[in-house]
Amino acid sequence: MTDLSLDLIGSDNTIVIDGGLVKSALYAPLLAALRPGQIVHTSNNPEGSALGAAALVFDAVGKSPFINDCAEAAPLPMPGLDDYRRTWRQMVETMQGDTAPKEKRA
Repeated sequence: MTDLSLDLIGSDNTIVIDGGLVKSALYAPLLAALRPGQIVHTSNNPEGSALGAAALVFDAVGKSPFINDCAEAAPLPMPGLDDYRRTWRQMVETMQGDTAPKEKRA
């Protein structure tokens, strides 16, 4: 679901995961496997989102007062993941077609 959401917003930059999702040992490596064109980082900072927003503001004015505590997630080697992803996305597209208003169905 995250992979699809990132595609829908056109994400192509570095991904940083923080908060509760970091606690899962599989989430970041799985996302890294699904997003081979992007670097996936994890941060143990509980205020990572707020810190990241502040870092962007400081970066815009040429300052960098924060220490980067992120670690890069290694992609999870999972045979069959690409096939699973393709099948899952086809099912989502099918469900979207089933819920489309009748006048929008082809």
